[in-house]
Amino acid sequence: MNPAALIFWFAACIAIPFIAKDKKPGPVAIFFICLFLSPIIGLIVALCAKKKPIEDLEGSNESNEKTKVQE
Repeated sequence: MNPAALIFWFAACIAIPFIAKDKKPGPVAIFFICLFLSPIIGLIVALCAKKKPIEDLEGSNESNEKTKVQE
């Protein structure tokens, strides 16, 4: 395989997961999809994926506050 094609493949595998940082599969899963299947398939999955619920994005701040209130 052409070295330039390999460099492009790995660059795409690293760049595409940034699209999926707020999405349900997550950037790590998208990275492995890109790496083992194809960056094009990874891009399609990243663009079609649903966003994470707001509760997941905020972290566990609310659950920590609820635990403090119960104590």
